[in-house]
Amino acid sequence: LKTAIEFAGDDEDTIRDILMNLLKYGLLEKAGYAMKRVRKPETLDVVLVNLARLLYSRGEKEKAWRIVGHVSTPFHRAMALYYLAEIEGGRNREEALRILNEAFRVVDEMEEPEAKVEVAFKLYDLKHHLLDSAIDIKEILSGKEAPSQ
Repeated sequence: LKTAIEFAGDDEDTIRDILMNLLKYGLLEKAGYAMKRVRKPETLDVVLVNLARLLYSRGEKEKAWRIVGHVSTPFHRAMALYYLAEIEGGRNREEALRILNEAFRVVDEMEEPEAKVEVAFKLYDLKHHLLDSAIDIKEILSGKEAPSQ
């Protein structure tokens, strides 16, 4: 691992790929070592989102929420909440909807229109899936809040 990280040098993409594989296989201590090499906030956010997703899926909700609290960009924070809601949807629909509503509030903080629309579509799709209803594109594009529960 150390050799692979040393060979990666400052190549953020390679370090991110190493980290993602470490997370995939649950090697969190080794991932912690590799995370020290991440310099770009966006790369760190991608890794943190996936770490939160992993922890939440394992039932370690408190740890996952702490990780989400360290995600710095609204786009990645909204995506983290999306993944938590997606996981929670199979356990507790009301809690998943609560998480999604929080994600919608984060989307409002986003400045980049394309990213905002991308995340909003994902959130609406999941919310409608949880509510067993059809998604309404006009409603999404009108800028209305999240669909009613």
